[in-house]
Amino acid sequence: MRKERKSMRKIFTLVTLLLIVCTLIACNPNNSNGLPDFPEANDESDSWEQWKDYDNTQITVSWYVDNTGFNYNKSTIIADVIREKTGINIEFQTPATADGSKLSTMISGNQLTDLVTVAANTPIRIQLAEDGGYLFSINDLAEKWAPTLLKRLNPEMFEYYKGSDNKLYGIPSLFYSLEDLKDMQKLKSTYASNGGIVARKDMLDAYHNYMYSIDPNWNPASIANPEGIFQMALWVKKEYNLDNSNPTVALSPFESHRTHGSVGLRWLMEYFSALQEDSEGNFVYQWATPEFKEMMLWLNKLYLNGLMTSGNMTATSAQVGTYISNGLPFIYIGSPQDYISNFKYWAINNSLGEEAEYVPIIFTNAAGTVPQLSITGNSYMYTMVSKNAKRPDRIIKLLDFLYSEEGQRLMTYGIEATGPEDINGTYYFVKQPGETVMLDNGDTHTYKYGLIDYTDKVKQEINNSESSHYGFSSPSISQNGAYPYLSNVNHGLLYNYSSYIGVNLKAALSPYTYIYRGFEFELDPTDKDYMTAVNIESNLRLLWMEYYAEIIVARSESLALSILNETLASAQRRGLDQYIAIKNKAFQAHKEKYGIEFASPINDPNNIQYQQLTITSVYGGTNYRREIPEYIIKK
Repeated sequence: MRKERKSMRKIFTLVTLLLIVCTLIACNPNNSNGLPDFPEANDESDSWEQWKDYDNTQITVSWYVDNTGFNYNKSTIIADVIREKTGINIEFQTPATADGSKLSTMISGNQLTDLVTVAANTPIRIQLAEDGGYLFSINDLAEKWAPTLLKRLNPEMFEYYKGSDNKLYGIPSLFYSLEDLKDMQKLKSTYASNGGIVARKDMLDAYHNYMYSIDPNWNPASIANPEGIFQMALWVKKEYNLDNSNPTVALSPFESHRTHGSVGLRWLMEYFSALQEDSEGNFVYQWATPEFKEMMLWLNKLYLNGLMTSGNMTATSAQVGTYISNGLPFIYIGSPQDYISNFKYWAINNSLGEEAEYVPIIFTNAAGTVPQLSITGNSYMYTMVSKNAKRPDRIIKLLDFLYSEEGQRLMTYGIEATGPEDINGTYYFVKQPGETVMLDNGDTHTYKYGLIDYTDKVKQEINNSESSHYGFSSPSISQNGAYPYLSNVNHGLLYNYSSYIGVNLKAALSPYTYIYRGFEFELDPTDKDYMTAVNIESNLRLLWMEYYAEIIVARSESLALSILNETLASAQRRGLDQYIAIKNKAFQAHKEKYGIEFASPINDPNNIQYQQLTITSVYGGTNYRREIPEYIIKK
């Protein structure tokens, strides 16, 4: 296991070194800002309507997406319309494994595809823009060939992602502007935390019934803490005769590209309130907090008592999915939305002889601090145009279309129909764009995208899992995250069993969810210490990747604590204090730009809503659950 982690470390160190070395020796032959000579576009019409004026031919572009789970079916109605509108056939590439090696090879060999999409939160996207001539500037391309795109770029997004030269080198997906987030809250849209913890409801109910049988006055809030969860898991293990090979508590898989190793650790850090900000508003290194230590020792306690398995430390995404499909974990910690099909399989095919489900749970740390779970506003994936692209003029028009309202509507809803019974289209407008209505609470709201519903035929097909030929949400890496919530009649795409499962896996966590915007900041590329901080950050991430599992599966609590303390000491030797100082400078600048005094609601004395927040049971806010209509087919 240790050897595998060291090999991961070598790979990611190699990526960073290659980026820096290639810059120094100018290994990219396109190391200039020069653009090829193609006819320019004007802003009098959408840019994708102008390509036929000078080049009425179909072209093929290569697009690498650094995500093993991404897929795109180019034989769908929506893919056909994208080709018709833009004249571009997209050939997607994805890595076979999530170890970063394919992207590393592409960079070192100057083999970047025409379009490249990476995780938005990775320093690689910044290094590609700042460290050499790898990318075309989105501004430069749009000014020449897609001026309509410049009008669509959200100013807030631009400010966040612009490089040291004040230019944009990519476009993010799932970026939520503050305006959109406020509108979503206003409409009570079904959006929830980035991740969470879920439990098998039958086991959860059984434990509560058991406790009430002992004491009818038992307080269910008494177990909404780490010790209470531990005791409940022990009872479940004994009551259901789960052996030590059973992942009674399962973490999401450890993946080398994750900042936190397992994304489940990140969400668990939120449950334990391992803050990134102190009471005075300064940046805090979460891994050095008492709450992080409490969390890691809790995980070790689970392992020592046979509630977690060593196999979970090396399990793949597919293996974790199999765990869930078979209902093996009593508790799963991670991003439940990644395994909706597995949760659905368990709900339908479980061995209980009746339908079962996983439901979200909430609990505090030992001190009783009510957690606030994050909803991100700053994106999922980030798409860039490589300087290897021979036709950047056509590619920027493609991006202009995909990120336009017309493109978003196409990818989300398909082709416009005249009404719900029209079989020649897939959606219709219930309210037109710009229409203003009075909400139930007396507020007015203007639907800037209109209010849209699928036709009866399409709703039936989605409900029957027969709508794949349309290609809805493709390519998903280009989606505006707020668009479905603000444009759909349900304020969320709730049309089949899977969609309701996805919502209900986190709905009860809604009262404990806040907008993470205050913490979504980047290091300043113009800072003289920028590369120093980037390298320290990379080294610290690799350091924890090496020792997460060793701490969790340590053979005693004292050994786990010793490894944890030694890792923190190593972090200090690697420049932790300098890193914190540089990060704090960027953090303060970010908060000042957005007018934020405290990024954490726990620290904000004016956040009355948080001060009044309580947990009455691990079930959370069950009134946020979406009831599944009778017409929804559970398949």
